Amino acid sequence: EGSANYLPSSGAATFTIGKAATTTAVVCQAGPFTYNGTAFTPCAASVTGPGGLSEMAAVSYSSNTNAGTASASASFAGGANYLASSGTATFTIDKAATTTVITCDPGPFSVTGSPVEPCTARVTGPAGLNDELAVSYSNNVNAGTATASASYAGGADYLPSSDSEVFVIGEAVDSTVFLHLPYMSK
Repeated sequence: EGSANYLPSSGAATFTIGKAATTTAVVCQAGPFTYNGTAFTPCAASVTGPGGLSEMAAVSYSSNTNAGTASASASFAGGANYLASSGTATFTIDKAATTTVITCDPGPFSVTGSPVEPCTARVTGPAGLNDELAVSYSNNVNAGTATASASYAGGADYLPSSDSEVFVIGEAVDSTVFLHLPYMSK
């Protein structure tokens, strides 16, 4: 509005309000996590920002089934008032323990001049591991104590294991046995 000495005037100014920064955080539960053949999903993600922004975000995983380092990630696309953000975290999946077991026939075992090999071996573990193993023998030809052993070397998802058993090889039995019984008459 003007006055006696002034003409009326008006003015306008524009300014820009920038989008607010956001933070996407991925947090994973503490392990240990051990390979079991299934996918691990131990992480959660949240998005925070000014103006009360606080919401959960979906987590995507990679390499989260087998032993090794797994990754978890989450993203926030942003919006009318917020910038996009993303976050990542890693966790470790340990190799699983295995069990190697040797089973030997009960015997008795006699010296035959050939190796006596009465044992079998299997390795078992999570996610269906159940394999037959080769058995190694020592001192299994002559009379005495013999040893059977087997080892599993492990693998990408499994720790190694081994087992050993002993068995006794007796003297050869003579198949011609004579009995001398006194003759009794009536």
